[in-house]
Amino acid sequence: MEWTYLPSIDPTTNYGSLIGQCHDILPTDLYLLLENWCYTNPHYMGHQPEEMPVPRTQIWYQQDHNYFCPSWKGVFPRWKSRTYDTILQLVQNYIQTRIDSFLASYSSDQSSHQKVILEHPKINSCLVNRYRNGNDSIKPHRDSRDSFGPTPTIIGLSLGQCRTLELQPALKNHQQHPSYRFKIPDNSLFIMAGNSQNQYLHSIPKQKSTSSLLPNFERFSLTFREWKHPDQIQPNN
Repeated sequence: MEWTYLPSIDPTTNYGSLIGQCHDILPTDLYLLLENWCYTNPHYMGHQPEEMPVPRTQIWYQQDHNYFCPSWKGVFPRWKSRTYDTILQLVQNYIQTRIDSFLASYSSDQSSHQKVILEHPKINSCLVNRYRNGNDSIKPHRDSRDSFGPTPTIIGLSLGQCRTLELQPALKNHQQHPSYRFKIPDNSLFIMAGNSQNQYLHSIPKQKSTSSLLPNFERFSLTFREWKHPDQIQPNN
């Protein structure tokens, strides 16, 4: 695991953000099992007629069947939880074990000047996004505080075509601070933690295909997080 610490860009706090990347995260047998699951899963959904267009398809899983964000005004089918199956649970258990190890190692080795609120999640949800080609994307956003709290540890597992994830300062008065671009290759893990959701927006921009890319340019992103009930969510640091 390679860690990148981003110092706070918010003058009201000294606590910054933490980015982690790990390549070749799944062993071959588990990778092939998950790859087939991603391609053959029948539950992908896009936007409904009453929604804004969404340039990707998705499936939401939460172990207690909770809606993605109960505080939202609308209720849309693609944000209703599907039931975990054996393969997804197997993958999640493997990711949980690896994350526990990564975070424990970081917590014991980090330098004293790297101030970060590092949550150790008990993963209970997975959002699967299917990027069918380079025109599929996700706009700059931050993950819902009402579902995951103010300083969540977000774990993204990528299969398929390499795409670019962009981080940009979240507030207009932070625009003097740099943005960051990370390549997210096949079979890799990408972690955002600390104040990453308070201080930055993240996105997957559109990307043109070239002859060197996979023919269908398809990518699957599985985002593992600890979904929280409202009474579990603490105020921001």
